[in-house]
Amino acid sequence: MVIRILALFCALCMFLSACSASLDPSPSEVKTWLPALSSISQPTESPGSDLSWAKKILAGMSLPEKVGQIVLMGIAGRELTGGSCELVQRLQPGGIFFRMENAASPQQLRQFTGEIQNCARTAAGARPDQAIPLITALDHEGESVYRFAEGATIFPDALAQAATGDPEFAYRAARSSGQELAYSGINMVLGPVADVLFNYDSRIVALRTFGDDPQKVSEYIAQAVTGYLDAGLIPVLKHFPGHGGVADDSHNLLPVDQVERQLLETSYLLPFRRGLAAGAPVVMISHIAFPKISGNDLPASRSPEMVRLLRDDLKFEGVVLSDAMNMQGVISGGINVPQATLEAVKAGVDLLLIPSAEDAQASIEHLLSAIESGELPMGRLDQAVLSILQLKALQGLNAFPLKETGEPAWSDNASVAIEIGQRAVTVFKGNGSLVPLPGDIRQVLIIGPDASWDFYPMLEAALQTQGIRTERVNYSPPWEGIIKEQDLLQTLPKTAQKFDLVLLFTWQSHIQSLTKSKWQMRLARLLARNDTPVIAVALKSPTDWLDFPRVDGYIATFGRNQGALEGLIDLLTGQASISGSNPLPGMLQLTTTGDE
Repeated sequence: MVIRILALFCALCMFLSACSASLDPSPSEVKTWLPALSSISQPTESPGSDLSWAKKILAGMSLPEKVGQIVLMGIAGRELTGGSCELVQRLQPGGIFFRMENAASPQQLRQFTGEIQNCARTAAGARPDQAIPLITALDHEGESVYRFAEGATIFPDALAQAATGDPEFAYRAARSSGQELAYSGINMVLGPVADVLFNYDSRIVALRTFGDDPQKVSEYIAQAVTGYLDAGLIPVLKHFPGHGGVADDSHNLLPVDQVERQLLETSYLLPFRRGLAAGAPVVMISHIAFPKISGNDLPASRSPEMVRLLRDDLKFEGVVLSDAMNMQGVISGGINVPQATLEAVKAGVDLLLIPSAEDAQASIEHLLSAIESGELPMGRLDQAVLSILQLKALQGLNAFPLKETGEPAWSDNASVAIEIGQRAVTVFKGNGSLVPLPGDIRQVLIIGPDASWDFYPMLEAALQTQGIRTERVNYSPPWEGIIKEQDLLQTLPKTAQKFDLVLLFTWQSHIQSLTKSKWQMRLARLLARNDTPVIAVALKSPTDWLDFPRVDGYIATFGRNQGALEGLIDLLTGQASISGSNPLPGMLQLTTTGDE
């Protein structure tokens, strides 16, 4: 609670210092860096792609077609089967939500999405003019949320992009990754994350946000939205009105955020406003309760008051999309997925994200029954369908055949990802005193999670070229479970006394200390008590520092991107100057006086 209060206070102070700035970006604020990718064909607006087309189609739709149109459903496998096509044609969903199980590579997904669109094209049977293309959506953000088995470029997470200190990198990452998605047959990306990280104990958004300063997060959000739009994608701002104020994961339970209205307005909502001003046409609403805003304990996705906040206060006229409807946050209170979908639509949600095809079918049947009984007004359904059709028209998804997108410049995209990683590496402590390594350091003990990376050999070789002898001790990977080597907590502090410096690599130490194990935290604290200086390097979230602020040096790489690891080595050996900037300035308020 102390962490959250301090972080919120810091964020409010930062906002007030910049409150004279306009909420809406001027044209000069949105940078227009364009890579040389002439092979990318941009979608153009089709003839008749306006409200009149949407109204015309709506007028000719049957009730089952209308209900299907408000569902974005999951599908099984990596190729279209007869059974899957039959399901798509029978349910006639508005779109398909692709997951990791669907995406082997961009080339495979391109084939798969094409087959599904062709399947949907024949769904109208004798009425080909009524065949409506599908939204094809993917949750694809960066290193932490990456759905392909291989092939697509892995970009550093949003927090790494913010650590570069240059919002242009958010544009470059969004446009480059967006072009790869468009090539893969995807037309909607479930991003960017517009949440502000107020709670450093967050187990779900952390690296996926652009930081803890609402004003700066807003600048990156505007750039990311513009990048996706320029790539021809539909961007989705998420998770309204913000997931960054709670530690809990809404996949597992219903988090409750007790934020008051004033702070919500001046911090949480600012990135959403900027994202909408940049042109985002869809907003994903969260499965988090905001009782001091809504006056009830319902998740925002089932709360009419929270949808009205989006519609009335932010003047949003686009599509309201739910987060996944099988998450525990939305089915809290003993209701099932079909019941939750009905409550969400009644509250004002237009498009339902339902990963399970079985849940989608059951939800469609439940919604049909609710319409027939009068529990769900036809006017509310028509309103939702019209907003989806309008979105499709503006995206050129109002007629077959669909325009194909050319192959992206894969190598150029990879270079952008590497550059972001290099620029993101941030020295929080030890700049000038320990980074780069002083000339009198001759023996270094390297401690880190065991992994089959090239990184450790590269680091050791680089140090050895400077005449530094290294020894390495690995512990079991934290991402695989509890760390087993309890004996190292006793032996490593003694071993460290024989060296001039310890390089300690951690992975999600702070989050693990809250949920699984305090092993990494305990080791860092024990090592920090020695006379041998310790540089701790967070390989994922920089919040690890909250648990051991007394280490002599602290560096964050924000992930294991190739550029980040190479950049780290260059910083330690003096081959590169420090360029990363702290995207979590509020965290400093919690580490300067930490008592262990």
